[in-house]
Amino acid sequence: MKLPIHPRKMAFLLPCLLVIAFLVVVFWPASPPSAEDIAIRGKYRTFPLEHSVLSPGSWKVSSSDLEDWIDEGSDALRSLRLPTAPQFRNDRTSFFEHLRNLRFSDDPADRAEYQRLVKLGEPWFQNLLNRYPELKLDAKKLPDERNAMHRLTALQERLGIRTLIQMSQEIQGLLPKREPWNPEKAQAWLDAHRDLIDDIRKISHMTESSIICLEYKGTRYPYWFGDALLLEARLSAEYGDWQAALENVRAASGLSRLVRNAEGADFAQNAAGSSLEGRIRDQFLETILPTIPPEKLDLAAWRDALRSEPRSPADFTDILKAEWNTKTRYELIPALVDPAATDCPPDAEYLVQAYTEYMAERVAQYADPVRAAAFSWTDFDSDSLSRRGTEVIDSFAYSFHISWYRSQLRTGLTQAAFDILEGKPVPCDPVHGLPYQWNPETRELSLSRKQVPRDGARAIKLPKL
Repeated sequence: MKLPIHPRKMAFLLPCLLVIAFLVVVFWPASPPSAEDIAIRGKYRTFPLEHSVLSPGSWKVSSSDLEDWIDEGSDALRSLRLPTAPQFRNDRTSFFEHLRNLRFSDDPADRAEYQRLVKLGEPWFQNLLNRYPELKLDAKKLPDERNAMHRLTALQERLGIRTLIQMSQEIQGLLPKREPWNPEKAQAWLDAHRDLIDDIRKISHMTESSIICLEYKGTRYPYWFGDALLLEARLSAEYGDWQAALENVRAASGLSRLVRNAEGADFAQNAAGSSLEGRIRDQFLETILPTIPPEKLDLAAWRDALRSEPRSPADFTDILKAEWNTKTRYELIPALVDPAATDCPPDAEYLVQAYTEYMAERVAQYADPVRAAAFSWTDFDSDSLSRRGTEVIDSFAYSFHISWYRSQLRTGLTQAAFDILEGKPVPCDPVHGLPYQWNPETRELSLSRKQVPRDGARAIKLPKL
């Protein structure tokens, strides 16, 4: 019987077919995890992938993109720890891009899909919370009518993302740092948005705030809500109405406290409140205080308007818990179960567990007064993660304590400025117990080198009274 294909051709075709079959198996797109699979994730301890150059199966390729295959192969090369191992670079789109597009979209259908992904990943999150009860939040949900965060969220949704961005750019141009101050333009902008300013002021007078049950909305608290009140304060001082300036500064400070101290506030929200607090102080010292005649100046009233007390390590543990809850429940897990997400890490379950263990250890550290007093921090060790897992976690496990310390030093700096203006001795900072640096000739108040964590708060200049 004559063979349809010559043996020599068969000898050539067989290796080619084997290579094609191998590539199909390796590069065939992985199916997204099923609801049943997700429901058991987080229940039990998982372990890192074992990467091996000699075992392509351990590379866990899950995409038809050749670059993914190279990435996972680089994990195997990195596991050899050779001094001359090649370094691969990946500049691809963020893993969270699709999820964030859904979350912050103006399209109700997109937001509904985001909610579906959150709900799909909820069993995974609850399994982790059962294993790590120390990460459970003790924050409470407030009735909508008493919740300043609910009112802020509703106000932002009413305006819409595009309007928020446009108004933010406008307010930045009206409160210039270097350009000449234009009170006429400021007055025109305030007159055009009077109803909005009144709404913001009403919210600033509230006393309770919580983001519990609002986290899924991913609210981006716009800085300019407080800046709008500062704009009116500066304009009032320009016209000699210092009582109105005082009340607007008091309202802006109230807004910063409601944002920063809200129940369940994570690091982003704390940073937003702290940043507004610093801008309030700068506007007061640089543009308002110099306009007030000495006989009209009531430093005690202004100090009360700008009041903000440093917070304790116990407060820091609450923020750490909120950070883990918010990031894991509403961003990390939904992105990992999103079938439209690109470049999903092959070690997704281990990645979430490693991040959870890391945050649980930081909470335990700062719940211990002795360890908390040392102000030390252990960075996240990503050596056991895949390359894609490392890229994903880099945006989560950063040195939170740096921004925390900086905000405490800034708060202390504001109180130190009032002490000096009132003729009191230069106080010590609330973090290290070291005195602030005061130069009476240049009138500059600053942190010492030992106080500055990396790039700390800048010096402030106090006017002569």
